[in-house]
Amino acid sequence: MDNFYYYSPFRVDANIISKDKRIWEIYIKKINQLPVPIQDLLIKAKTIDFLSDIGGVFSLSKDQSAELSRIVRNILIGDSYIGNMTRDISKRLNLDWKISSQTANAIFGGLFQEALEDIIAIQKEKFPDKKVSLAQKPIKIDEEDKVPFNPTGQVVSKNNIIDLRKDS
Repeated sequence: MDNFYYYSPFRVDANIISKDKRIWEIYIKKINQLPVPIQDLLIKAKTIDFLSDIGGVFSLSKDQSAELSRIVRNILIGDSYIGNMTRDISKRLNLDWKISSQTANAIFGGLFQEALEDIIAIQKEKFPDKKVSLAQKPIKIDEEDKVPFNPTGQVVSKNNIIDLRKDS
């Protein structure tokens, strides 16, 4: 599988789904019925770049990155509840709660912002018994535990100590 497929919510399972023409047609129809901003998040290169950056920041394996793409896809198409994002990341990627929370925060606060109103509308439609609002955040972590999202691939925290005496 090309790296492209690990980070693409639309294509992560395309090689499997497309083998069955009927399932592929159902999948494409489902995508085509989504609002354009959500379609864009599923397909556009900047989503792939964003998820690739998260994979680097949190040192995710290719399998974990593919699973994260599935989680994002399932939330965007309304198959998974956004309020369970941290739990799903922790369970399916086998990550501790802190890293899962930081990953979910990065996705919610970055990637999802462009289509947030559409995501909330789909979530309300698919999960009418759950509370979903624009003010909702899927998780909360203490400010002291928060690791800023850094697309350079390095985890940065206020507790990092850099020894400037070392030669690289």
